[in-house]
Amino acid sequence: MSPSLKLFLVAVAATSLFLYQVMRPQTLPAYRTVTQLNHHHPISIIYVDEASQKALGKFPIDRRYFGELVTRLAPAKPRFVVLKFFFTDPRPGDAALIQALQSVTNVLTQFGGVPQDEGYSVAQLARWSRGSNTFSFPDFPHAWPPTPELAKAFTAAGTVNLSADHGFSLVTSIRGIVYPSLPLAVLEQELATTAVIHRDQVTVGKISVPLRPDGTFTFDLSEPGKLYPAYSFVEVLAGRVPAATFSNQIVLVFAKTPDAPSFQLGYPQPHDAAELVADTINTVLKQF
Repeated sequence: MSPSLKLFLVAVAATSLFLYQVMRPQTLPAYRTVTQLNHHHPISIIYVDEASQKALGKFPIDRRYFGELVTRLAPAKPRFVVLKFFFTDPRPGDAALIQALQSVTNVLTQFGGVPQDEGYSVAQLARWSRGSNTFSFPDFPHAWPPTPELAKAFTAAGTVNLSADHGFSLVTSIRGIVYPSLPLAVLEQELATTAVIHRDQVTVGKISVPLRPDGTFTFDLSEPGKLYPAYSFVEVLAGRVPAATFSNQIVLVFAKTPDAPSFQLGYPQPHDAAELVADTINTVLKQF
């Protein structure tokens, strides 16, 4: 099995674990079903889907295409662009992506806490540290960080991790250090401030988000396919979807493959993972 395929499969498994845990019965609800979210922070999703892979190559695609997307969207001034991919190992196209990232200040990515040691340093995560884990949040012994060069180029980053038995982690602990989740990292950028982590809440400016003892929080679960417009990566890249479509939007860029899981959560229709991450971001931002 190639390292690329291995990384992708483990990432899918991690997302599946998070979603499975969200569905488990809990004393406190993992989510609230809602029909409307915050229109002040609209979110769109761009999928690296089958059509994109047919045109650009099988996943993981050359990273220069992510750079081209960032450059194409920049004139439209999206609020944020979130590249929800692991950039752990150097790949072709890194230089082009870094060059594109250096011209903007609104592109975020993810990193992850993992149980197994695959030899990656966490040194490049230092800029996103939010202090020592003195709150007994579940701790990951290892991480999947961006490469040092890409870590410097991205505006910010956050985790998409399950930390314990339920819900979505608003904070994640890796080797005793607390880091923001991707939704929290977006909120920090929106408010131009740094989150302060407490045992039972996270404070960002004047906003406080309650936490469970394991660092998770209750998020709003939207009806599948209703709130978030979705587009094909290759269609956006080719200009067949105008860049202006994403003006003032939070843009989530996700992989979408035939074997990507879907999940039954509170509605007759299944969710995909992109919608659930969008829901978590929207839940945090609705307080702003």
